[in-house]
Amino acid sequence: MGTWWGLLPVVVCFATACSNGVSSSGAAPADGGTSSEGGVARDGAVTGAVADGGSSTGTDGASAAGDSGDGDGGSPVAGTTVTPGNGCTAGLGIDAGFYTCSTQYFVSPNGSNSNSGTSMADALQTIGAATKLALQGGDCVTVADGTYDETVLVSTSGAADTCTGYVVFRAASAGGAKVVSTDAYNGFMVNANYVMVDGFDLQDTSTGSAFTAGTNTLSSGKVVVYHHIAAVRNIAHDSGGAGLSALHSDYVRFEGNTVYNNSSRSDYGDSGIDLWEMQASDTRPGFHIVIRNNLSYSNVESDIPADLQTDGEGIILDSFDYADSTYGSTPYTQESLVENNVIWANGGRGIEASGAQPTSYVTIRNNTVFDDNTQQQQYGGAEIVSWGNGNSVTNNIVILGPDAKNGTATNQTTVAIADRCGASSAGVQITGGSTWANNLVYSMKSGAPLSSSNCVTTASNYTTIPVGSNVMGVDPGLAAQTSQVTSLTAQDFTIGAGSPAKHAGTSANFAPFDYAYVIRPTPPSIGAYEP
Repeated sequence: MGTWWGLLPVVVCFATACSNGVSSSGAAPADGGTSSEGGVARDGAVTGAVADGGSSTGTDGASAAGDSGDGDGGSPVAGTTVTPGNGCTAGLGIDAGFYTCSTQYFVSPNGSNSNSGTSMADALQTIGAATKLALQGGDCVTVADGTYDETVLVSTSGAADTCTGYVVFRAASAGGAKVVSTDAYNGFMVNANYVMVDGFDLQDTSTGSAFTAGTNTLSSGKVVVYHHIAAVRNIAHDSGGAGLSALHSDYVRFEGNTVYNNSSRSDYGDSGIDLWEMQASDTRPGFHIVIRNNLSYSNVESDIPADLQTDGEGIILDSFDYADSTYGSTPYTQESLVENNVIWANGGRGIEASGAQPTSYVTIRNNTVFDDNTQQQQYGGAEIVSWGNGNSVTNNIVILGPDAKNGTATNQTTVAIADRCGASSAGVQITGGSTWANNLVYSMKSGAPLSSSNCVTTASNYTTIPVGSNVMGVDPGLAAQTSQVTSLTAQDFTIGAGSPAKHAGTSANFAPFDYAYVIRPTPPSIGAYEP
């Protein structure tokens, strides 16, 4: 069990090593056409799964990543389905997996804010009232089924990166508690440390984001950096801004969420899962950002003028390398992980590690990305695009779909994968390009190039990523390619026994389990699913 950032043989964060400053100030949209965007997450262990073959000691002294697939201390068994979460034991009658509850409070539409909230019979009526309780690590607020028409701000921190160290807000049943906000910026916002939000149906019917981790609030000329924030197993949909967003924060985890039909009404450049200018709370090694096992689809900037349509990505890690003088921030040099996500039919790029400025030190592995770039923008896009130092793109199924649009500017062709180098306007120099290995890349768009790059030096290959170990131009045989894009489900992206993606991944850098939490064999398959 141990720290829920697990998977690497390092201890990521102790309570004594992480700042714990709390601000109740809400987030405003970032300047310069940016938004309170996205979300990132740091690597979390799954019960019984070995994290890249390593083990670690968490803050509670337990193993964070060396547990076996069969629970007997042996090697994990390929094909075994493991339980999502951190191996946390059941608490107060509900087995959360990601956390353990020591004390529980309750919210119900039939409750009253004059109640104590200590039982369902004495439940509070609003989530906002629960945020005003004297919450501490190990406290869980369980929210009964129903619709809560409110904007929520969590500003009380937990204590530590342990199973009982988090303040938890959770729905009593998956998707049963629906939070509907009309705020122009944020629906459900966390401005605190060591907080988890689990299982809600989240929506902002105005121009705000359904969920936001972090803030633009300044203290002594620098932005307040909140850390250890997780959104797990939520549904974020039909919001004017981002679905899941994070800005100026650290150790953010988005796992097992379903994100769709967002970014339609905001002119701040929002996307489905949207991270903006992340900031480090410490310098410990390992993944500080983890975005894993999410669905993100049909996030399109549909209701704003065409000249303001710049984003609408499935997942974007935006401008992490930027030193923003407005917020006193510095380039983010910590590692980020994007794995096992299924992405399709978004207005902008499928997965983007770049933005207005570069984003470095990102691992993008074992994702399946299909038929994005459906809204025509000024610049051409890609299913996966990387612009940063130290980025790695491996074991992904990447399909440029028939609906992809080229950019309106000259020579702006949309491709399946794109690698970018050169200096940014902020003076960050990107050299050498990203590492692209064992990706299966295919195009359903007639005449479209598979890849583009300005990182290679050979003139004849100047616009093409070198093939290397990537499988280029081969049909992966997904069910999604013969289905209507508007009616796709995650199961349409599974691969069959005869797929060229089967066991064709690199064993050097792969997700230890797949989208369905099945332990992968060695070598693994390419894409989000094992067959």
